[in-house]
Amino acid sequence: MEPLEKFAELLSKSKKTVVLTGAGMSTESGIPDFRSVKGIYREIPEEVLSLSYFLENVRDFYSLLQKFMDHREVLPNIGHEILATWESRGMVHQIITQNVDGLHQKGGSKKVLEIHGSLETASCIKCKKQYPFYEILDNKKYFCDCQEHNNFPIKPDVVLYEEEVPLYNNAISMVSNCDLLLILGTSLSVYPVAGLLHFTPKSCPIVIINNSSTPFDRDKNTIAIHKPIGETLTQVDSLLGDI
Repeated sequence: MEPLEKFAELLSKSKKTVVLTGAGMSTESGIPDFRSVKGIYREIPEEVLSLSYFLENVRDFYSLLQKFMDHREVLPNIGHEILATWESRGMVHQIITQNVDGLHQKGGSKKVLEIHGSLETASCIKCKKQYPFYEILDNKKYFCDCQEHNNFPIKPDVVLYEEEVPLYNNAISMVSNCDLLLILGTSLSVYPVAGLLHFTPKSCPIVIINNSSTPFDRDKNTIAIHKPIGETLTQVDSLLGDI
């Protein structure tokens, strides 16, 4: 059986499909990923997205976000829309995304765990007062406006390097109870998120769709497909009608 046909069959029989998405999920919407030849890390060093860099270079940090991570006008792509359709049909039970762009929700998905947070909001690192992220970006007011904490920076509500991933245990619970794990657009090279694969049930099939290879491609029960996500999901959606 061909990989796409096998994927369609697994999806049609699954009772609890969990989807894990990475930056490659959004590249078809025009958002660059991080590690490819056209990725963000070709433009800026990786440590720029660390907590220590943010605390020491608040204004420079926001200037870089303005240049590389202003996603408010970006629209979801066909891949996002198909996942939302599958969710509405009861075929996708949970999405865990590493992305902070909100495109899954824009595309219609409701069961989305944003494991690395979201660029919708930002919070004072001291008092936790919350602000709309894009207001902070546009107004260039990067420090808390309350009287007691006006020297403390406002940090986007995303997980930076050197920070814990507070929703990681939630994600572990989701993948440990799935009967199909679909992985879209991630190199699976960054931990702890890549470690989620170690928590799937032993018999759980895994489907990986990513342009480049991953360290898990040859694992038992794994189907690896190195094709564009939107094209692949469209083909599988068509095959589902024949099952």
